[in-house]
Amino acid sequence: MRINGPNQSNFNPYTKQVNKPAEVKNQIKPQDKVEISSQAKQMQSAEKTDPVRQKMIEELKIKVESGNYQADPKETAKNMLNFWSNKN
Repeated sequence: MRINGPNQSNFNPYTKQVNKPAEVKNQIKPQDKVEISSQAKQMQSAEKTDPVRQKMIEELKIKVESGNYQADPKETAKNMLNFWSNKN
């Protein structure tokens, strides 16, 4: 026995799914956009070292690689204490 209600239409849910890919292809894809904040720009410029400091770093690298660099433990400890005590 088959029961048909009032206003019965021929309903096929799969026809909508078949037609959707064609609609998606016609849509324009939005372009990606990247904005760099002023804080990020400041951080990037802060990473650049001045030539004098860069020269000092290169000299230290050469001394460390050659084995001629001798660190002063007392001076290192003093600087560490100063750094951490000023953080509070």
